[in-house]
Amino acid sequence: MRLTVTAKTLRALSVFTLLALLHAARAESAACPAPPAAFGSKDKLSVGVEGKIFFLDTNTRVLPDFDKLESQGSIYAARWDVPERRFTEGFPGVTNRFQWFAIDYRGSIYVQTAGAYQFRLVSDDGSALWIDDQRVVNDDGLHPWRAAAGKAMLSEGDHAFRLSYMQGPAYGLGLQLFVTPPGAKERIFSLQDFSREVIASRSNLSVTEDAAEIRVNVGAQVLFDTGKYALRPEAAEPLRNLATIAQSYPGLPIVVEGHTDSVGSTESNQTLSESRARAVVEWITKNSPVPAGCFTAKGFGETSPIATNDTNEGRQLNRRVEVKIQKNGPPAPKR
Repeated sequence: MRLTVTAKTLRALSVFTLLALLHAARAESAACPAPPAAFGSKDKLSVGVEGKIFFLDTNTRVLPDFDKLESQGSIYAARWDVPERRFTEGFPGVTNRFQWFAIDYRGSIYVQTAGAYQFRLVSDDGSALWIDDQRVVNDDGLHPWRAAAGKAMLSEGDHAFRLSYMQGPAYGLGLQLFVTPPGAKERIFSLQDFSREVIASRSNLSVTEDAAEIRVNVGAQVLFDTGKYALRPEAAEPLRNLATIAQSYPGLPIVVEGHTDSVGSTESNQTLSESRARAVVEWITKNSPVPAGCFTAKGFGETSPIATNDTNEGRQLNRRVEVKIQKNGPPAPKR
């Protein structure tokens, strides 16, 4: 059997190949990126500070004068929670340097509540924290895993932030930064808690949070007309706030749940709740950089009420969309 390939066939194959490549590119762009690695991400974050990477001489004993060294690249981070680990886990995906490196993170933070802030650094090897060019915590030098603390009186507004870290010889490394705000308990320092935009978005929405997830509850009456799943024009503002919060946690899974009251049939309520959840996901992915792959849309119909369905007030509470940002994220990739 003889196969004849014509110019028309080649053109058709080229178009098919192009469409396949475009489909693959769209699928890749819609995928949820991996969360930032231990010390940060090579890509810029919507909420984060830049950390410049430096290589150190083997005679280095304290944090160097970074202005006299040549940067080997940058990494971006929003939190510092690297518990003590073996040095071979130091810098996966950034450089092949596992010893004698340093990172100098510099940026700014926004303080919403004025008062005394307690900071605590735990590191192996040296680290130091500066706020407004004043060294608040000093844990410098070559040493095993240990902690140091300090306090800063901070006014409401923007403040310069700098966190420096060095890793000397084997065999351990790690870096954790904790903060105790006025009247609150100690927690891992996260820039999302010190971002003017994220704080404003949180204050405009009903947000609760625990160690596992961040939950946002939006009344369906704000987003949709009764019995409909097309978004109202007034929905744009709360959805913009939702998008601001979502994009500040890159790589974390986000579940969007639709809920209804018990008016109407069970089947129609289930369909309505699913359609509303999908409408919220579609709006955010079209109007923000959060990829569609980070979202899961679910409908629960009338099956998960948070109030009685016997009163108008209760039914209104049950008609809602809940957004859950899952802090633990997906399983860590195998290395």
